[in-house]
Amino acid sequence: MKKISLIPLLSISILFCSFLLFFAFTQKKEEFYIAEAYKNNSYQQKTGINDSVYHSLVSEEEKQGIYFPSHKVTKAILHYKNPPKNQRDLNKTVTREVLKILNDSSSYRWGELGTPEVHYFITFYDKNDKCIGVTTIDVEGMAYSFPAIAKMKWGMLKKMSNLLSILEDSIN
Repeated sequence: MKKISLIPLLSISILFCSFLLFFAFTQKKEEFYIAEAYKNNSYQQKTGINDSVYHSLVSEEEKQGIYFPSHKVTKAILHYKNPPKNQRDLNKTVTREVLKILNDSSSYRWGELGTPEVHYFITFYDKNDKCIGVTTIDVEGMAYSFPAIAKMKWGMLKKMSNLLSILEDSIN
């Protein structure tokens, strides 16, 4: 009798493990996208160590027309960290709103950052379907973009709720 009840339990366990392994090995990790984004961009700005250096870097970015990402975005994909929701294409309006927040230095604040726990990440693509930018998002307030520009300070958003509400509205 015990063997009969053990078989369904073992079957369910195997199915569950298979499900987790499928998602673990079939989904690209954000590190892959970040490496691809660096390869496909021609810049990487460093954040200044004091206000005057920071302001001169931002001013230089404005003069040179440097924004994140460096090429025109034709597609953006929001990736979830929890299966079975894997990813969803963002429409052009949502993509524009997200990029507006990410490229606005007043969206960020200076301060100590902890170790982020990435809940979402967004990959941005150009017309050739090359990944040209990645933004990782921790719901506690950090949004790191790769490749970074000076306007992004250290990635700590003042109002993470603004970005999250835009993304959550696009999900529902």
